[in-house]
Amino acid sequence: MKKNRYLIRRINPRKTKTPIVIITNGETEEIYFNGLKDKDSSYVLHIRYINSAPQDLPNKVPNILQGIHLGRIPQVWIVVDKDDFPIKKAASLAKTKKYKFIYSIPSIEIWFLLHFCYTSASMTPIETIKKISLHLGLPYNKKKDYYDILNSNQVFAIKNAKKLEQHHIGQKTNLLDANPYTNMYLFIEELMHK
Repeated sequence: MKKNRYLIRRINPRKTKTPIVIITNGETEEIYFNGLKDKDSSYVLHIRYINSAPQDLPNKVPNILQGIHLGRIPQVWIVVDKDDFPIKKAASLAKTKKYKFIYSIPSIEIWFLLHFCYTSASMTPIETIKKISLHLGLPYNKKKDYYDILNSNQVFAIKNAKKLEQHHIGQKTNLLDANPYTNMYLFIEELMHK
């Protein structure tokens, strides 16, 4: 008598990676996030650089999402530099649309600088770049990927960014006007917990 044998296919119970869509108006931010993209983790980063004013980015998200095969509902993060742009409208629109809003004042370079030292001194983008160059020991280049250099000091940068935030809160400064300021640590902590 022949025995019936059933082929049982086991389904791999691997967790699907969380899609995170980052929309930025900064080329330096795009380079930095591409450094993160290659790291093994439980998320998949989709980075889109849009040459646009910060307040325009939240309204561009639906069109951008149509062009990306995600498989799951993504987290959407809008990442901007204040530079000379008003960012309050962008922050408000992002909140209304339930997007996460990351910003740096005067620029993302303040996040990079916080990897080396704490500062609460108001500065221009050029002053920030000069200070980064001193810590790097070579001229800073906005088009270069510094992720691997910065990564070893990431926990220090998070601590410094939180300390800076508390400084501005203690001064009763609106964080959307604070200089310097960055809430980039929120995004990095999100990735660390994935």
